[in-house]
Amino acid sequence: MTSSPNPFHFGRAVSGADFCPRPKLEAALREKLRAVQNTLVQGDRRMGKTSLIRRASQNLPGYHEIYVDLFGVRTIDAVVKRFATAIAEANQTTKWGTAVGQALSFVSVAFSKGGFTLTFNPARPITLGALHEAFALLKGERDGKWVVILDEFQEILKFSEEPERLAVIAQLRSSVQFLTATPVIFAGSSRNLMHGVFNHPQSAFFKAAVTLDVGPLERDAFSDWICEKFTAGSRRVNRATLERIFQLASDVPGDVQQFCSAIWEVTAPGQTFGEDSIPRALERIWEEEQRSNEDIVSKLTALQQRSLVTLAANPDLTPTAGEFVAKVGAGAQGGSIFKAFERLAEQGVLMKKGTKYHFVNPYFREWVKYRFAVDAA
Repeated sequence: MTSSPNPFHFGRAVSGADFCPRPKLEAALREKLRAVQNTLVQGDRRMGKTSLIRRASQNLPGYHEIYVDLFGVRTIDAVVKRFATAIAEANQTTKWGTAVGQALSFVSVAFSKGGFTLTFNPARPITLGALHEAFALLKGERDGKWVVILDEFQEILKFSEEPERLAVIAQLRSSVQFLTATPVIFAGSSRNLMHGVFNHPQSAFFKAAVTLDVGPLERDAFSDWICEKFTAGSRRVNRATLERIFQLASDVPGDVQQFCSAIWEVTAPGQTFGEDSIPRALERIWEEEQRSNEDIVSKLTALQQRSLVTLAANPDLTPTAGEFVAKVGAGAQGGSIFKAFERLAEQGVLMKKGTKYHFVNPYFREWVKYRFAVDAA
């Protein structure tokens, strides 16, 4: 008898049966799209923003989705190429390929039986004018409705050259506001950066979009969905264990799915996974992340390491508070701990919420507690 494949997925967008429904958020977002309302969808990483957005846009009859992943872009050239590629992928008809080839002066279009591909013309430097051409193409097209998704929009703010960054933001704002029949979704996982873009009076995007926050899934509904997946694979997990998993993962859907995936791998059909088996699933995750975890720790200063271990054991304490500083130990000061955590946040190890810092990866936090407790013994 062939065993069922692991039904839990993390680290990527999911759809269909792999997506845990979020009816209220889906309905709210679809309503904004129908109303051609530009929308900022924000939430922490692994909350399921991209999956939610794509599910909502793809369930709108008659609409074409233009999904632009801006993660890692640092130049105008990169932004334009991502946008142009997304426009081509949105509709592979010959008619649309012809329109793209005529409208975008910096590309060549090659048709094939399955559609068409773009080639960027090295003789035509990509400038801000190219970005204008792409938006003008959408505004002038009358054969379909579009939803433009600009994912990881905060990456625009990370250009090394400020004049180029400001120019791109200004051009995007100018282009977006004239798309009177096309809704634009701005998605981002850095709340501080996104808040500044859309809420600072001096920003080009000030009040350019309404905000939709994506937080954790409601536990009861998520638990039902998870239990159905385990049952389909002849496995069981009790509700008390799921509550513990939600606590470990801080209710982040992607992290919950990662833990459930590990549970699946350390159990066999017919077995029930109880709370006493949680260490086995953690060990499976640690096996997969061992090299990354060791690499992070190897680059820490002595103060960073002690501060990180203290945070793992005392997540509710403010890092600059006297009690936290005392726990870090000899030579520690609030200012030096703050600088250490700022550096770790820049490296993506920690994230700041209010006055507190949290581990980006909850299973790295558990590994730190385990690893240094063993070393101390």
